[in-house]
Amino acid sequence: MLGSLLVVIMAVVSATGMHFSYDGTPLAEGVVVGGAVSSNVPFVGSVPSVVSPVLPSPAPAFSPLLPLPAPAVSPVREGPLRCSYPLGSVVHETLNGREYHLSWCSQPGRTFSYQQAESYCRSINTDGHPLGFHAVSLETRVEDSFITSIIRHYEVPYIWTSGYKVGPYSWKWQSCVASQYSRWSFTGRFGRRQPDNADMNEDCLAILNNFYGDGIIWHDIDCSLEKYVICERPSIYAR
Repeated sequence: MLGSLLVVIMAVVSATGMHFSYDGTPLAEGVVVGGAVSSNVPFVGSVPSVVSPVLPSPAPAFSPLLPLPAPAVSPVREGPLRCSYPLGSVVHETLNGREYHLSWCSQPGRTFSYQQAESYCRSINTDGHPLGFHAVSLETRVEDSFITSIIRHYEVPYIWTSGYKVGPYSWKWQSCVASQYSRWSFTGRFGRRQPDNADMNEDCLAILNNFYGDGIIWHDIDCSLEKYVICERPSIYAR
C-alpha cells in the first residue's frame, strides 16, 4: 500500500513540476523553505546558502567559447546642475518669509554627513543678519513642494533636511516647530514603507530623488552618508 502511494506522489511531481515539503504539502513558488531563500522573495539580513543537489554533469555540446555577459552597472548619478546666482551670494531662494541657501551653488561637488551639513549651514556668513542658517525643516506641504521643485529643477540626487529621530516612531525638526505633516516614501531598499530603519542606524531624514521609482520623497538614512543640503533662515529680520 505504501509503495503504491509513493508511486502516485512521484507521478504527480513528474507530471506537474510541483514541489512538496517533507510532510507532502504542496509548496507555492517563491516560498522560504528550510532556510533556503528563493530569489523572488525579499530577504532582510544575511542570506543563507542554498545547497543544491549534486547531479551528474551532462557531456558538454561542442560550441565556440562565448564571452560572458557584462555585469549590470548601476546608473551613475551626476551632481546637481550648475547655478546661475552671482558668485558669493548667500540667499538663493525665498518663500513666505524664509530664505534658502543651496549648498551646491556655493560649494559645487561638495557633500556632507548629516552633522557636517548642519555645521555648514551654521557657518554661512550671516552678513549682519541676527539669525543664522540651519538645515531645512519641512513643516508644511507648501514648503515641501517648494523644496521638491528646487531638487527637480537642479536634478539634485539627494539632500539632507534637519529632521532626526527622537524615538522609535518620533521625528523632530531642528526648528522645533510642531508639525503633523509628513511625506514618507512608500518603499525603499527592501520594498518597505519609510521610515524602515533598514540599516538599524537610520536616524536622519533625507530627501532622495527617485532612487526607488518613488519620486522626490522622504527616507530615513544613515547619518554618516554624504549628501547636499539646503539651508534656511527666517527673512523677517533681514535688513
